[in-house]
Amino acid sequence: MARTLYHRNDIRPALMKMKLSSRRVFYMYLASLPREKNVKTGKVEIKFDPAMEFELSINEYACACDIDHAAAYRQLREAVYDLMSFVLTLDHKLTKKIDSNLPDDWVAPFQIAEKGSGYSKGKGFIRVKFAEEMAPLISDLSKGFTGQYLESAIAIPESNASKLYLILREWISSNRYVSEKEVLFSDFKEVLGVSELKTYESYNDFNQFFFKRSLKKLIEKTEFLEIKMEISERQVRKAHKLKISWKFNNKELNGKEREHQKFIDYVSNKY
Repeated sequence: MARTLYHRNDIRPALMKMKLSSRRVFYMYLASLPREKNVKTGKVEIKFDPAMEFELSINEYACACDIDHAAAYRQLREAVYDLMSFVLTLDHKLTKKIDSNLPDDWVAPFQIAEKGSGYSKGKGFIRVKFAEEMAPLISDLSKGFTGQYLESAIAIPESNASKLYLILREWISSNRYVSEKEVLFSDFKEVLGVSELKTYESYNDFNQFFFKRSLKKLIEKTEFLEIKMEISERQVRKAHKLKISWKFNNKELNGKEREHQKFIDYVSNKY
């Protein structure tokens, strides 16, 4: 299975709402998709076949997630139900790519997993068939996409830590040479999907209950060695802008990062 997985940034809000089990299965699916270099364009293309049925055994899932078989069975069964009931809505620009005759304001919700998906009680595996509408979100990656390391993405059990990891990888995918990002406090909570929660209304509460707890898990489970957040600008004595900075375990990531950047350079058509 490939070490990296890729998807458009558009799907980020949906990933943040997925249950742990379905998110893990989806990430494993993305990492398994075949990739080929287009000889004419020089780009690496991810191949998505809507007829393909993704199979994952309890043993494979348990080993990848470092959990026992009983927990793996429960999570895989839950993932099937969650994926088959999870509804997405494509951005109208992506909808137009699928059917140019649709109006610009067309809204077309769809379930990401279709008929044909299910699980075996006795043989211990699941089978998921992903909807054709998923194509522009996971295979049309010319710009605006995120690359994550599979091992890290599935190792994070906590929802908030997973959200923070996803955002950091999105920023890194847009510019790997930058190791810090300045962002409005309100915008940061918005992209993390927690802007409506009063628990994180103040900077101090957000820092204590979301950020510090999440970064601890990321440093334990992922390639990050250090993640910092500091207030870079205040308004009326309240946090207005934040600076987020990070460091990697460069030695461990050396091979992975080369593979990751090679893919990004090709799809960005830099050479």
